[in-house]
Amino acid sequence: EMKLMKARNIPGTLLSQKEVLEFEPCLKPSIKGGVFFPQEAQCEPFQMVHALDAAFKALGGIIHTHTEVYDFKIQNGRITEVLTTQGSFSADLIVFASGSWTPAIAQKLKLTVPILGGKGYSMSLDTVDMKPKHPIMIIEKKIAVTPRSHSVRLAGTLELVEQDFSISPTKGISSAISKRITFSK
Repeated sequence: EMKLMKARNIPGTLLSQKEVLEFEPCLKPSIKGGVFFPQEAQCEPFQMVHALDAAFKALGGIIHTHTEVYDFKIQNGRITEVLTTQGSFSADLIVFASGSWTPAIAQKLKLTVPILGGKGYSMSLDTVDMKPKHPIMIIEKKIAVTPRSHSVRLAGTLELVEQDFSISPTKGISSAISKRITFSK
C-alpha cells in the first residue's frame, strides 16, 4: 500500500507493531504493523456541506432545494433558463452539481459527462469504549474505520454504478465484517 501511494507522491511511514500500538492505543496487540500517511485528512461531511452552503450564500449564491431540473433553454450556446418543477430560473452562472444524475441531465445539453455514482455500505457505532484517534484502513478486509465527533463509522465495499439504487446484501458492511471488530481499552 505504501509503495502504491509513494508512486503517486503521497509519502507514508512504515510502523512496527510497537509503533502502531503507541500511535493508536485502541488497537489490539495482535496487529502486526501498519503504515501512516501524514497527508491524509478527513472532515465531517454534514458540517462540510453546511459550510459550503453558507459560503456560497454569503457570496450571493442561491440554492433551490426540492427542485428537479428537467430541461434548459439555450440561446447562442448559453443556458438562458433552467426549467424545473418549481418554475424556470435564469442566472449569470449556473453550477451543475447533480451527482450521479449528471450524465442524464448533461445529455439535454448535448454533453457527455463521465460520472458514475458511488454506492457504499457503512454503519456508525454511537457507543464504543475507546474509539480510534485516527482513521484506519483495514486493507485485508477492505474496511475503513473513521473516528467522528460522536461516533465511529465503519465502511466497507464501494460500488461504482450508474442509476442503481438497489442494496446488495452480500456486499454490505455486515458481510464484510466476518469477525466482530472490537477496540481494546
